[in-house]
Amino acid sequence: MDVLVLIDKLDDLVHNAKAVPLTDQVRIDREEI
Repeated sequence: MDVLVLIDKLDDLVHNAKAVPLTDQVRIDREEI
């Protein structure tokens, strides 16, 4: 796979990740990666 495609997929995962309450962190499901 092209590196740019992988970066784009990772970017989508981060933007669609669940926010952790009272922090600026997000959680990504390990199986989605």
